[in-house]
Amino acid sequence: MNAAGWQVSKPGGENGEATGRPASPLQVRVGFAGHRSVDGPELRAALGRAFELVQECAAGMARTTVEASDHAHADIHETILDAHRAIWGMAGAGANLTLLTGYAPGADRSAASVWRGLGLGPIHALFPFAAPGHADRGLYAWTDQPGLGDTGTRVDLTAPEGLEKAFEHLTILDGASALAEAPRRDPHLELARWLVRWSDVVVTAWDGKRAAGPGGTADVVEEAIKANRPLLWIDVAHPEMPVRFIAPQSLQRDGLFGEIIQSIEAGTVDALAPAATEHDLRRSLVALFMPPSTQAGEHGDDLETLIRRRFAASDPLMPAFGLRNARAWAAVGVSRMIGWGWLKFWRCWGRAKIAAELSPRSPDEAADVINETGAGQAGGHATKEAIQARAFWHPTSLGHPVIEHALRDVDARANVLGSAHRGAQLLLLLLAVTAVVCATIPLVFESWKLPAVGTELVIVGLAAWISRGMRRSNGHQMWSDCRRLAERLRVLRATWPLGFDVADKRGLSPSSWTEWRANAIRRAAGPPTGFMEQARRWVAAEFAREDADGIVEGQRAYHIRNHHRAHSLHAGLAATEKWSLRILISLLGCYLLAYLGHHYDLWPKPPKEAAGILVFASAVIPIIAAVCLAIEAKLDLRENERRSADLGLSFARISAAMSDRSVPSRDEELLASAATLVLQDVDTWRDAAQRRIIATL
Repeated sequence: MNAAGWQVSKPGGENGEATGRPASPLQVRVGFAGHRSVDGPELRAALGRAFELVQECAAGMARTTVEASDHAHADIHETILDAHRAIWGMAGAGANLTLLTGYAPGADRSAASVWRGLGLGPIHALFPFAAPGHADRGLYAWTDQPGLGDTGTRVDLTAPEGLEKAFEHLTILDGASALAEAPRRDPHLELARWLVRWSDVVVTAWDGKRAAGPGGTADVVEEAIKANRPLLWIDVAHPEMPVRFIAPQSLQRDGLFGEIIQSIEAGTVDALAPAATEHDLRRSLVALFMPPSTQAGEHGDDLETLIRRRFAASDPLMPAFGLRNARAWAAVGVSRMIGWGWLKFWRCWGRAKIAAELSPRSPDEAADVINETGAGQAGGHATKEAIQARAFWHPTSLGHPVIEHALRDVDARANVLGSAHRGAQLLLLLLAVTAVVCATIPLVFESWKLPAVGTELVIVGLAAWISRGMRRSNGHQMWSDCRRLAERLRVLRATWPLGFDVADKRGLSPSSWTEWRANAIRRAAGPPTGFMEQARRWVAAEFAREDADGIVEGQRAYHIRNHHRAHSLHAGLAATEKWSLRILISLLGCYLLAYLGHHYDLWPKPPKEAAGILVFASAVIPIIAAVCLAIEAKLDLRENERRSADLGLSFARISAAMSDRSVPSRDEELLASAATLVLQDVDTWRDAAQRRIIATL
């Protein structure tokens, strides 16, 4: 209970636990919206048919076999529910249904009553307005602006009208602050967007007409079509008729909602919105929940499915102890040792420039950056209310434990896999140089021939073993996918407290197993609960901006470090190549001069060892230059340097714009821009995974 008497809901309290595991592995949310003037037994019967159809389809979808092309594991009969269980390491739990509704008078309340009567699952209520008095915010919420409507728009949260018990979960938007903003945001339209973005399937009781005002049922239908959500439509003019099904994929992309309206007015709606069937709805849900697969890979395996299952079944950070896993424990130890060496090697570049650029700025310097980036004036001076809110809303209390736990786990895995892969590649290049040294050193010291050959044999065998193991394990792909998933969850961690995600407006089918898994984690977290007051959103946005491990300042700092390290390493490799060539030219010139001097009797013949040293240098120095070129190519240093410079400036602009507190509603837009930059960058990097296949040279 805060000072205002408002009971603070635990973040994500509807099904998240401190352990980072949800109550059920498969969450299906059903959003409902309907007209306030509609009610009656016929509507309730239609609602019952629609909800039972959703229940039947969700159960059938969960039992659907995963369509993987992984012929190497044809004996595995994995269902969609099994795939989701593997995420959390759970067994025995089934799909969980939740109704998401605004609970306005009329159809909304009838839907909640029917849902509760069928015992389908919890109800999550969304409200656009909180009670005007601080003391009543834990007791009441309003479906219309308080003071403008009658008492029928006020809902008693402890005993809602028409229900025997209170809502299991609720979210209350700050409609009063939205109306006071410039430009003004409509609270009902905001609620419609929340309802659609957090629903997997939408059910509506709609008259087939355009909305009379913002945030009406027609707007929910339009938002659902734009967001590619499967939609069940109860025609309130004919509730006795079968429930209709609108599949967004069947609509022309240029028509969308207007196409439905035109077909209704022309009397040809049956073609676009036929009677709903279990098959059609289940097919849409399967497309949403099915983990993706790809064509067979190098060894006849579907890499998407293979790596998804391997990721879920094993933990490279902590394999189970035992004799059978002795090799795994050895691999973990070697990976960590190599990774430690790689980090030491990488972090030694560009330290001075990084420290100078990331040092705290004075207020004048910060203002210069804002002006240079064109982000507008800094309005970052917090108001008294904002300072008090920040003292109350601790940033860590705004996150969700399911998301936090998943991000920590995946990020740690990606770090280990990345360091091990890069370190192994660097080790192979060093082994190549060492092998050439062993092959040529007997030319200088003949007595070392036998041990040199033996050492070379061991080195070549070790290099072949490392290279073969890394290739067969698809380590480059696992690392690429883990890093992509970690960045996707980092984005979700930043945007979730504000109630949105970058995937809200994407298509139904996830394009990769990492996006599929991120969507499952997002569903497990569900929408934020409690009162989404402006001060809470301000703190969440400020934390997302300032977080050193986040997607704004964190990404800016990361790309600054990456830019300077890539630049310094590139300069170091270029200098090594240049001086290696100079040394080789000098040695060749000296030997040629010595040989010519002997030929013309100017000085004695060069010693025999001189020829051996020349051959040794002629073999070793070019391989050193080749290693420098290989490191340059594998790390793509020039492109990394250029891209990091551009991205660092882009994130600096977003950070400067977010520091302007005069337009709080811009936080969502700016965070979405930062999230898009992060995902575009990591998607480009992930798609180039084949370039990261381990190479001996």
